[in-house]
Amino acid sequence: MSEIRNYLDYVYGLNSPSGRGPRPGAGGDPALKLAMIRLAGLAKTFELAAGESLHYRPLRPRLTRLSLGLKKLAESAPDAGRAAGAVMRALDGLPLTTPEELAAKPESFLAVPQDAVEGLVSAPTSGSLGPSKRIFSSKNDLESVVKFFQFGMLNVLGAPPRASGAGRLWNPPGEPPAIDDPAPLVPGLRRDGVTLLMSGTRPGSVGGLLTEALRRWSTPCLVMGFLPAGRADREKYLAELAKNRTGCLVGLPSQLVRVARTIRRPAGLRSVLLSGECAPPGLVGALQAEWGVEVFVHYGLAEFGLGGAVECGRHAGPHLRDGDMLAEILDGNGRQLPPGREGEIVLTSLSREAMPLIRYRTGDLGLVPAGPCPCGSALSRLVVLGRKSDQATLPDGGTLRLADLASALYRIKGLTGFSARYSADPAPELTLQVGAGGPAPGKKKGAADGGRETAGRGTGGKTTAELVRKAVGRELGLKLQVKVKVSREGPSPAPGGAKQTLAAGREQDPRLVPASLRGTSDNRDNRDS
Repeated sequence: MSEIRNYLDYVYGLNSPSGRGPRPGAGGDPALKLAMIRLAGLAKTFELAAGESLHYRPLRPRLTRLSLGLKKLAESAPDAGRAAGAVMRALDGLPLTTPEELAAKPESFLAVPQDAVEGLVSAPTSGSLGPSKRIFSSKNDLESVVKFFQFGMLNVLGAPPRASGAGRLWNPPGEPPAIDDPAPLVPGLRRDGVTLLMSGTRPGSVGGLLTEALRRWSTPCLVMGFLPAGRADREKYLAELAKNRTGCLVGLPSQLVRVARTIRRPAGLRSVLLSGECAPPGLVGALQAEWGVEVFVHYGLAEFGLGGAVECGRHAGPHLRDGDMLAEILDGNGRQLPPGREGEIVLTSLSREAMPLIRYRTGDLGLVPAGPCPCGSALSRLVVLGRKSDQATLPDGGTLRLADLASALYRIKGLTGFSARYSADPAPELTLQVGAGGPAPGKKKGAADGGRETAGRGTGGKTTAELVRKAVGRELGLKLQVKVKVSREGPSPAPGGAKQTLAAGREQDPRLVPASLRGTSDNRDNRDS
């Protein structure tokens, strides 16, 4: 399995003598080259936002001053630590940009003429009934994401790609890919093909971008869409998937684990890429146990072109597109946190032309791991721990987090999905609806005991309900009443991938999102217009 530095570093020119940064004398230090790239990118973003974006126009004097300061620092040949520190200090104190602001006036963020927009994605505002966010992308914005997908998928596919129609595998740094090479898709899926269990084929959508990226490696991509909600359509969908001979599946974590516990591993499948929602360790382990394949995790947002961070073969946290975006981790008071500390993920674009965003609040919780990845890459890593809205504060001061709940529950053999509802009034209570598997193409029917379905072998004869209560009480250490309803079907997948939430308590204050019902509206790297 190739390491991330063999391709993602290449995208940013870190293997070339001069790299893509403004300082050719950076020598062979990848960390310095990357720091200089980020320094120049942030200066450009400030300059572009101050001059062209109506939203950031009130900050024009400050952004202009910061941009000039970053450029001046670049000319003084700083070391990597000084350059990286200057970037973080330049951001510190700037106002945060919210999803609500973007949804209310998306055109105010536009920094290029309308005729320069080549990609448009509509992304519903998470946790809001307000208008959808409209995300604009230029040709260069789309190309940047395609290159990220192109090189990132090499690692996920687990095999070196064939040369393009022009006979060229790598493009020299600074030279655009040969996108017009004759690399036609072949009928049917080859062993190294990819099947996308998400929607979207339009320019700028996840399906369109991934298909173009794989086309450059002469690798076909089949877009099947999300797992259907209706039982008849779902069984037809699963039967078709079971017959596919594909090298890699890409999809939502909660839907893929349901698929893996319903059908046998498709012939030829070697890897799975999870994207669109948080992928806790228990869920990843469940997929690996069911299918015996390597599982990778990706994180992305429509607001930043869908591509954000992807794991290398060491699985020590997804590597961020450091040359194209910058991540801050902020505490509840908006202060920057050091590596290893958990807080809200706030992103700033470094290369986007159509819609530069400065200190954008993602609503996601995460951390930047301390120290380098074992793969040796200079790229930073970003570990996502779930949505801020997907947690509830318990009366004893503890926290009930959806990602922790999912991690514990998916370790139960045979559990195919769940939905959760927490209520604090009159007493702490967690209501769970779980699925314990059911008949589907390629697998035998599971045992049932009058609505108390068992979880399969290796469970000591305990029912699914008993195992669920044990997981909540012992593994999570939660002291609250747990009501469990078990069915063979379990919660149905959301139609069209739309997010569904379950209110908690009479005042609908703390709430949990049902893991098996989550879809593209809160899984921002998969939204399509």
